Amino acid sequence: MERYFKRKSTVMESSSPPNEVVNSSKQACLEINLDDLPLDPGLRTRIGDYHPNVRDQVRKAYLQKGPFQPRNHSFPQRNLSGGPRRFIPAWFDEFPTWLEYSVAKDAAYCFCCYLFKPNTGEQAGSDSFVGKGFSNWKKKSERLQGHVGGPMSAHNQAWSNCKAFSKQIEAQTEYKTLLGASVSCMRFLLRQGLLFYGDDEYEDSNNQGMFADLLRLRCNYDEDIKAVTLNNAPLTLKLTSPDTQKDIEIAISMEIISAIVREIGDSLFSILIDEFHDMSSQDQMAIVLRFVDKGHVIERYLGIVQATDDTAVSRKGAIDDFFSTHGLSMAKLRGQGYGGTSNMQDGLSQALQKNDQDIVNAMNLVRVCKEQLQVMKESGWDSLLNEVSSFCQKHEIEVHNMDDRFLTRGRKRDQVITNMHYYHVELFCTVIDVQIQELNVRFTEMNTGLLLCVACLNPSDSFSAFNKQKLICLARYYPNDFSTLDLMILEDQLEKYILDMRSNIEFSGLNGIADLAQKMVETKKDCVFPLVYLLLTLALILPVATPRVDRVFSAMNIVKNRLRNQMEDERIKGRLIPYIETDILDSIDDEVILQRFQNMKNRPCQL
Repeated sequence: MERYFKRKSTVMESSSPPNEVVNSSKQACLEINLDDLPLDPGLRTRIGDYHPNVRDQVRKAYLQKGPFQPRNHSFPQRNLSGGPRRFIPAWFDEFPTWLEYSVAKDAAYCFCCYLFKPNTGEQAGSDSFVGKGFSNWKKKSERLQGHVGGPMSAHNQAWSNCKAFSKQIEAQTEYKTLLGASVSCMRFLLRQGLLFYGDDEYEDSNNQGMFADLLRLRCNYDEDIKAVTLNNAPLTLKLTSPDTQKDIEIAISMEIISAIVREIGDSLFSILIDEFHDMSSQDQMAIVLRFVDKGHVIERYLGIVQATDDTAVSRKGAIDDFFSTHGLSMAKLRGQGYGGTSNMQDGLSQALQKNDQDIVNAMNLVRVCKEQLQVMKESGWDSLLNEVSSFCQKHEIEVHNMDDRFLTRGRKRDQVITNMHYYHVELFCTVIDVQIQELNVRFTEMNTGLLLCVACLNPSDSFSAFNKQKLICLARYYPNDFSTLDLMILEDQLEKYILDMRSNIEFSGLNGIADLAQKMVETKKDCVFPLVYLLLTLALILPVATPRVDRVFSAMNIVKNRLRNQMEDERIKGRLIPYIETDILDSIDDEVILQRFQNMKNRPCQL
């Protein structure tokens, strides 16, 4: 009876609970290195002992290696009845597909039964070709042939499963090769912002498009790809249709966005937004995030958002939805920058868009610009009128008499004004007032004070701009990041920080706060003065200008031109992201894109 029922042990063999042992075993079986799988069949772990999620991986790894047949091994002899016996290497030729030999146990095993013989618990060990191995060489002919058995024997069923699994692996390999070729072609075209399609994609077309031509070029230089691609691919699995190309586009763009979100992590960031009319006259909002990574200021384009209307509520709702979709937290947002500053004077515009900005000079330029506009409004009209009149006379252009009545449609008859009043008051002065008002809105007293505080972090001239009180004032602009206790600690850190910086030769000759942040990370000073480094980070992510967003719209004019002005929004996103964020695209492995593509929907084949 004991062969059927196991006697219950009364001795506690281990202090670990049974569930912990089982879970530990399963966890170990989940974490396997396929390259370290033992080749010797006598040393292998039973397939049934592996976790179900990894069994097919183990089977695939062993099938790729084939049965273990050490033909050059010096096989030891055994004293059996009738004389010494040993394993004969010629038996491998007699049973080439399944017979294996264990050097460790001097026994024969069945390769296909190991992989696919059903596991029926303890009774599964009754077959010596899977469990302990066969070593009675005297009965070789009887036992080996007997193991194979008839058409419905366990061995032949395992062999059928083995062949079916091998065909499945072959199909998966071909599918992966085909899909990988398509992905590599798409990566190149997306990176260059090129068209995919031609006149049509039928085989007899003279212009099937760049995608088909590039795939055909790859076939000419890679026989493995040629064997499974285009005409050699099944009709239902060519992976060249527009829908497949669209899915690959989306997979690539989503992986880039995921990589950017991971890159941002828990960092604080600001958002840069600008609006633009594309070739199809649609209002688009480009979104760029600015953050600091190890002292380096990074700006990443994340996508284009289209609001339902021009109201602020609609635009904010569109941005909120965008953040929610990509798992970004508004709690980490520390600044917002918007476009619309293109009418600034050249000197001010250039000062604001420098990578390492001299903020004090920039603020002086803001003040000077407003003063110049006011002076021009008060005393610049006569000189401008004389210049315009001289230009018109030189080129024989008729000049209106400024004392004549100004005629225009829509004005009431009792509102009589002269040409002088219209051009001087309603045009000249109004335009200047609009410019002054825009500067006042953009550079409020609070914004100007904030930027002047930031300027105190500038390391130029041995930190000559340093002002502890202004830097503490800067920290007060961010109550979510600096508590009352943090402000007290910051004051102490600033005193030690400035003494350290001015006495450390490594921090001499720095040109801007960006250089300072990088040097602090290099020298681990960001850990010594964490609150000072936080101030630097907040200063660096301030969205003073939006040139990066402007470049997004330049890219859109290339990707969505007059020939492609009907392209839907999702396609624009799929094309723009890899075209702009090429360094992220280059860092993503094809395998990751393949898995993303595969998981998007049900596919005709598995990877």
